[in-house]
Amino acid sequence: MKEKVDIYKEYCAGCGLCHSAEAVQYEYKNGFFKPELQQNNFSFCEGVCPASGNWLKNIDPKKKWGKYINACVTWSSDQQLRFSASSGGTITAISEYLLSKKLVDEIIHTCVSKQNQIKTEYTKSKRVEELRDKTGSRYTVSSPLIELLQCISPEKKYAVVGKPCDILVLRRYLDVHQELNKNIIYLISFFCAGVPSENANRKLLDHLKTNEQECRHLTYRGEGWPGFATAIDDNGNKHSMSYNDSWGKILGRDINKFCRFCMDGIGEFADISCGDAWYMEEDGTPDFNEHNGRNITFSRTKKGDELLKMCVKDGVLIAESYEIDNLKYIQKYQYERRSQVYSRVLGMKLCGRKTPYYSLRTLRKFTKDLNEIQILKGIAGTIKRVISGKM
Repeated sequence: MKEKVDIYKEYCAGCGLCHSAEAVQYEYKNGFFKPELQQNNFSFCEGVCPASGNWLKNIDPKKKWGKYINACVTWSSDQQLRFSASSGGTITAISEYLLSKKLVDEIIHTCVSKQNQIKTEYTKSKRVEELRDKTGSRYTVSSPLIELLQCISPEKKYAVVGKPCDILVLRRYLDVHQELNKNIIYLISFFCAGVPSENANRKLLDHLKTNEQECRHLTYRGEGWPGFATAIDDNGNKHSMSYNDSWGKILGRDINKFCRFCMDGIGEFADISCGDAWYMEEDGTPDFNEHNGRNITFSRTKKGDELLKMCVKDGVLIAESYEIDNLKYIQKYQYERRSQVYSRVLGMKLCGRKTPYYSLRTLRKFTKDLNEIQILKGIAGTIKRVISGKM
């Protein structure tokens, strides 16, 4: 049993719900928070954790973008929000709409820590002004569910904004604890390619000519699209780096171990999920030059679709139709990631390494778009990375 629990610890996604529901403590290790799980926590992990793999039976291998009712390109009608947001400002606009229309009392999400610019903390926003002051992508460790059950009032309604893994965990928890569905009304997510460690964030600060103690303001995106990673130090010195460099060369190189085996980077279990609707270069690659931000937005449930339509009807969001086939070019990583996990897991097993509790038979169903040579190359690549110490 201890070995089984250790796998959940090793492949923890970091949502924090086990702390809220079972008082599990966390330790800091290699730039991430890892839970101090005990044997009595196994059934909880089996029931909600992404690494359990038993939730994969609920997703269709043929649907690359998951189940959804509608998909369109959206952006905030507030030009200042659209400019300052990481992309189109859609999630902030929807969250503000929920508060202003009193559809929920509070938004549960994460924001930058008051003590440290590379850390986050969970928070609840009650007013539009408060929400806007706390928004912005955080490319670092975050645990939005860490105090979830303690911060919910029985007489209030909430929306929760989180990473796809956070929302998956919460959706599964709500399926069992259905009494909470009267309080947690909306689940909102965004596309995620992985959670960078705090160590990677320290490297980013170093490249931005500051450090953890001296940095007074750090933004990863925004002020344009995709915007720049920008740090301001004690003396007001400001240094910036392109998104392509900050994510591609630093942050994306050191992500949570589970993220390399994630089967849901698109927020399939949310009511609404959003990603960057990059423009496309002539060669079919994403265009990371500066533009006005926009999101590819999926309404994945009936109430999510109704909410999205209300936001558009009331002028909070601008929406345009989108040819979904083009998404595989501008979001190539998300399009391909599910089909590649089979090779990674099999390669790890051949090396005698522990993996999430994924069924190889189930994972094989997600490889229908790959030929045997591509699958074998994926296995060989994983074995090579294991031998070189990169996995």
